[in-house]
Amino acid sequence: MTSGSKLLQRVQRLIKLRFAVLYLPGLLALGLLRAEAVSFRWGLSIVLVGLAVRSWANGYAIKMDKLTTSGPYARIRHPLYTGTLLMVIGFAVILNSHIWGVLFVLFYVAVYSRTMHSEEGMLEKKFGEPYRAYRAAVPPLWPGLNEYRAGEKWPFTWERYWRSQEYKLILWSMVLVLIIYLIAARDASAGAWTSSMKTAVLGIMLLAAADLGITLILKSAKKSRS
Repeated sequence: MTSGSKLLQRVQRLIKLRFAVLYLPGLLALGLLRAEAVSFRWGLSIVLVGLAVRSWANGYAIKMDKLTTSGPYARIRHPLYTGTLLMVIGFAVILNSHIWGVLFVLFYVAVYSRTMHSEEGMLEKKFGEPYRAYRAAVPPLWPGLNEYRAGEKWPFTWERYWRSQEYKLILWSMVLVLIIYLIAARDASAGAWTSSMKTAVLGIMLLAAADLGITLILKSAKKSRS
């Protein structure tokens, strides 16, 4: 595979995930909608729950190598998409719009439904009857009442979590939250720069630096192991 092809694949992965979860609410915040204090707090709480679900799932997920039925996968077939859906709802609440909230969810369904169907087809082809039994017992996006106990089980590991690069989504989600806060604070202060706005700008810079720093550390650790 050429370096150009690798770069294109990386850009496609970045656009797909970040656009679905972050770019659309970001564009709306910049151009159309404004957060309010109550909607901001509730929405942020939902976003954090969504990020927590995704992080939890990424510590268990062994994609395509084994049929993952541990952790959240014992109750939800697609916990990563469940977490993403919660994030979409959370950002809609932050931006305080029922109409856009519905459109966010519809956009999410349009983007991810085909992906989930494709993934399930590949899993069924690879694992056969064990996957069909799992699919019949475990709901796709909402937690089932009963834990799925069949199949191989393994614990959460931080190695899998860091390898998934889920930290990037956490950091840049918080950047978007701070940008939305800055826009709302600017409007409330009639354009004057307050101390809280300056703190938010500093926070954005630190989050971006954290992304770069963590990525460099993980790459260095990977090279030292090889």
